[in-house]
Amino acid sequence: MQRELVQKSLHQLAEYQDDTYAAYLKPIIVAADYKKNWANWTAGYSAEELADLMEAQAKIAQYEKVYSMFEYCSDLNHAMLVLENRISTSNANIPMNVYRFSKSTDITSLFPEIEQCLQAYYDLIDDCKEFPDWQRKVRFDLGNTVSYLALNLDESSRDLAVQHSPVYARFDMEKQLYFK
Repeated sequence: MQRELVQKSLHQLAEYQDDTYAAYLKPIIVAADYKKNWANWTAGYSAEELADLMEAQAKIAQYEKVYSMFEYCSDLNHAMLVLENRISTSNANIPMNVYRFSKSTDITSLFPEIEQCLQAYYDLIDDCKEFPDWQRKVRFDLGNTVSYLALNLDESSRDLAVQHSPVYARFDMEKQLYFK
């Protein structure tokens, strides 16, 4: 399951769960139940059997880390897509939006949410610092959405954002990574 999950994109966990009837979550649920009743399940086992179970438990713990990363990325991507839709409702180039204006979709009111998404994205990138393959996967799967959010500012707002927001300044310095 871990190998199959790693080959999928990071932001579509809900779709994978629907397609497989939550098969990706089943090992974690079974392991949690097994861990909770460890004494009952392992009563009478030999040392070799216990060693095998401990090894399986360690593998499932590793799988749980991978699964939780996919779950986090999927939730982050969903939040960014909702924010992206809110930004696009204030785009006057779309015919249905010409006469629509809302202060809640103004870029100044959306910037704190954009900043939070950028911060969550960079926290994830920093957490994967020791694993360059995962860092590359996160950048590849979530980088386009993050860059779309960050680049929706006009020039004057962008200059202010660079001055006042360290996370936006980091994006501004690294933005060429997303346009290769």
